[in-house]
Amino acid sequence: MHRYRICVHNPSRPDVALFEFPKGTKPGKYIVHYRWSGYYDAIDVQIVAGNTPTKNPYGLPVPPGAPPKLAKFKRIDHCEFLQPEFIGPCARIIADNVRTCLWQCSRLTGFQCSGVNVVHYKNPDTVYPAFRNITNIHYDDGVSNPKCRKTEMEKTPKPKDDDVVCYYLKAREPSDIAPDFYVTQDPDEPAFYSTCWKRLPESTFATPPPEDETEKESPPFLFGNKCVDCNVVLANTDTNRTAIWPVLSSKDTCANCDIVNKGKPVPKPRVDVTKPYPFKRWNSTVARATRLRCDGINGGYKGPRECPKDSRGRDVTCMTRMYYTGNRNIDIDILEHDIADLWRARYSTVCQNTVSFYAPPQQLPNSNRKGQAFCRKNLDCCKKRECNLYSANGWETVKI
Repeated sequence: MHRYRICVHNPSRPDVALFEFPKGTKPGKYIVHYRWSGYYDAIDVQIVAGNTPTKNPYGLPVPPGAPPKLAKFKRIDHCEFLQPEFIGPCARIIADNVRTCLWQCSRLTGFQCSGVNVVHYKNPDTVYPAFRNITNIHYDDGVSNPKCRKTEMEKTPKPKDDDVVCYYLKAREPSDIAPDFYVTQDPDEPAFYSTCWKRLPESTFATPPPEDETEKESPPFLFGNKCVDCNVVLANTDTNRTAIWPVLSSKDTCANCDIVNKGKPVPKPRVDVTKPYPFKRWNSTVARATRLRCDGINGGYKGPRECPKDSRGRDVTCMTRMYYTGNRNIDIDILEHDIADLWRARYSTVCQNTVSFYAPPQQLPNSNRKGQAFCRKNLDCCKKRECNLYSANGWETVKI
């Protein structure tokens, strides 16, 4: 503790005081508390190893005219952006892959999109009854250009109680006493089961910031008198997947996950977004038809059409575009790891198992390259033969 005397009454002027952490203080994060009379404040301090002063410890602004960088996001568990400006369409996540919303946000600037909300379509029964019907989803049925229609969200496949919805947004302005997001450790609140993906501001560091040791810490498993299964807690340490927090019932026994999970490997995800998706082989020679797509996408044909015109004289195409549930006919990325689950959930009855897709990597701001996928229809005229393939950079054609 440090103490000093205020000798002159000048409440409108700031005070400056120099403090030194005790020698031998271990590197890490600390909080310096200030208190005088009824006034108080707190400052975050990070102690780094070594004796060399850190140059520009707060970073430097990005120079005007500098090329944009790929957006980076930080996952914040038990969190919701409250009262945000709803920017993008919502998507009901089918393949446990929230990157479709992150990629949408990445194509905008940090000023236009500051994060992504991932919330439950329906709150778990462990939410307090008075809050159970309150979800942070911005349905806009009835407007001229809807981005998140409840009627679409409830279409095939029928929503499950544990389905989650993501949408990208512009967060409210933080204040001196409240950030732009809300975090809770109370399982009675809906936000406990939600996740924020906060977009990190661009900055330039002469010296890279030290690694955040708190990222390596085990997440909590005990919340008041309720707890989460240890296998779920361990799986949630993988930041490439959507965190889930199902609270155990009162009949289950809580365990100390720090002891149970010690030395255990992180469970493999059902869909590993860090590796190419294991589609069926296209044929005996190649696994995928790379840089090739089926003829007939968006109604355009380079070769002869497989189907005659319909009864009203309109052209019939054998390829139909795939969409997420919740935003029919709204342009949102379909990524490689979404395709198989999306086909099984929504398109297996109307399409064959042939899919052509364009799935670019994460894009820089102001890019218009979006992931999209088309499956081959189940019409008799389309099933007579395989589609005609032609060269198309960035496209692949696969079997589900």
